Amino acid sequence: MMLAESSEQYVPVVCPKCRARMHALAVHVGRTVACPDCGTRCTVTAPTTVTPAVAPARPDEYSLRNDESSAESPSWTLVLCPKCHTRMHARREHAGQRIRCPECATITTVPEHREPARRHAPDLVVGEYDMGAPPPAVVIPLSAPPLPAAIEHRVPVSSLPRHPLLSGIYTFPWRGEVASRWCVLALALAGSGCVAWLAFGSQLSPNNADLGGGGGLGAAVAVSGGAFGATAFFTSLWTWSFAAACLMAIVRESASGADEIVEWPTLDWRDWLYNLLFLLYIAALASVASVGAGWLTNALGAAAGVSWVARVAASFAAFPFLMLSALESGTALFPVSAPIFMSLFRLPLAWIVFYFQTGVWLTILIMIAVLGFHWPYTVILLLAPAVAAYIFIYARLLGRLGWLIVERLEPQTESGADATS
Repeated sequence: MMLAESSEQYVPVVCPKCRARMHALAVHVGRTVACPDCGTRCTVTAPTTVTPAVAPARPDEYSLRNDESSAESPSWTLVLCPKCHTRMHARREHAGQRIRCPECATITTVPEHREPARRHAPDLVVGEYDMGAPPPAVVIPLSAPPLPAAIEHRVPVSSLPRHPLLSGIYTFPWRGEVASRWCVLALALAGSGCVAWLAFGSQLSPNNADLGGGGGLGAAVAVSGGAFGATAFFTSLWTWSFAAACLMAIVRESASGADEIVEWPTLDWRDWLYNLLFLLYIAALASVASVGAGWLTNALGAAAGVSWVARVAASFAAFPFLMLSALESGTALFPVSAPIFMSLFRLPLAWIVFYFQTGVWLTILIMIAVLGFHWPYTVILLLAPAVAAYIFIYARLLGRLGWLIVERLEPQTESGADATS
């Protein structure tokens, strides 16, 4: 289907910071638009008319000139990210300062500007030269004008809130762009939880009154548990893969300073599975700390219950540290990061606030699950939206903690921030 040719006229707008080319409606001349790449506000100026070429000189006045142009060279220096090779531009006067890559957040130093080698002047060839008539000025219309949504600016990176681990944290799951995904995750958790209990958990519960069928129905459910096994596995795999993908997206963008989450996971569930495997690997590494905590409590002669609590607490404390280290270092194989490690000593209050908030809510959810063991389906339906909200809040807190660490341990000057492209 061919798009109908639009009668609206567009004018080009070039970002003065990153040189990105945009198009705005001609009726918006005088207004400002935001660059979709770096967020710089640009003024829409009236289009300039193409002036005809200057009439050529007479044959006796014609001569070759030096190829060296007298125009001033641009005042920008090309900077390549050493990690993802993203092309950035910084002003020449910012040489020696640090800038952050907008794609992978890697810090690099602006190099000294080097003038390109000038070409040698061509050899003069004796002959007769003549110039043809200058071509008429032609304004080439855009074959496919961009849609208005294409020139809408992306949400700019906001400044760090005064209380980053409290501001907007507990209303985050019910914001416009997050509420729909929270609903999907809550429904998926409720469905997969009920199916999993039908397949495996009904044999453990002494009370199946929630089904309304008494012991006979409970026995029927136990017999049919094998038929629900495969269904429970695949529904749980889909649910927790989706939860892992959402958690990783929230952590990454929150740690980058974004207030609104833009890069949500795609609709392909196979891409979600990679995020789930990454989180399971980090959890496996965190379990090493639980082994050490169990050995220490056993050596001190603590009770078995105290030993299990110490193991769970050690894994709970090691998981966010290892996850932020893996994201900051760019590798999950050996997640060690000096800034994250130093933050334990330079920002201890931030870690304490994070562990306190996430630990209290996790303890409440576990207590509700344990106390409601005799009413499994009621507890599953009540806990599903609460667990979905906890996952989103946990990811937001972890991302804000990473943002706080980057801002406090890797500060940038005003000029360095202006040089960032």
